[in-house]
Order: sequence, then C-alpha cells, then structure tokens
Amino acid sequence: MEFLQSRILTHPADFDLAVHRCTSFGLRPIRCYGPLDEPYGIVYYAGGSSLEISRQPGPPPAGVTLWLQVPDIVASVNDLHTRGYEGAVGFPSLQPWGLLECEIELFYGVSVLLVEVPHSHPLHWRP
Repeated sequence: MEFLQSRILTHPADFDLAVHRCTSFGLRPIRCYGPLDEPYGIVYYAGGSSLEISRQPGPPPAGVTLWLQVPDIVASVNDLHTRGYEGAVGFPSLQPWGLLECEIELFYGVSVLLVEVPHSHPLHWRP
C-alpha cells in the first residue's frame, strides 16, 4: 500500500481550548475548514506530519485516529483483505466534504482513516 500523506486526527471535547493550546504551544495552522470565525477543523504543521483538530457532534471518540492518504482507496482495502488483515475494516464511502474515506481498526484506542482525494477535490495534489 502506498501512502501519500499522513496526519494525526483528533476530536477534542473542548475545540476552542484545543485551538488556544495549539496556538500558544507554537503550532502553525496550515489549513482551516469551514468559516474562519468558527471553523469545524484546523490542520497544524507538526514537523514531518500534521495534527488536525476537528469538531464532531456528540462525544469525542476514545483514542486517536491516524489519517493516511492513499492513491486508490478501493485497491488499498482490497490489499488489506488479500493479506488477511484481522482488524475491522469499514467500507469506503464518499463523505459530504468530498473525500473518499474508510475507517480501519488498528489496535485498541487507535484507528486509521484511509483517505482518497478525488481528482476534482481542491486538496488533490498528485497528477
């Protein structure tokens, strides 16, 4: 499986506090989703990776999610099945924000969100 980009995806219980702490810690925002006065997601540069904090309705999930961009989500999921991967693997689906996503259980408290960015999406960077 080929990985194009990665980030840690979190859903803090207190989004505004998380933004304040990330900013005061010195993390630099590189992308903001939604309106600037009340974003529903912010991605911060964190060295060789990035950290995304996201608002989510309801209680935040336990643990952490590793966001991994792949060139072909269906081929990646098929590869997992072919190799006999034993963790729970969801079904790829198109999300309202335009990305194809599939959640995978890695180990207790840690999941992977495989993401394919369609060619028509503004985040697409690969020819």
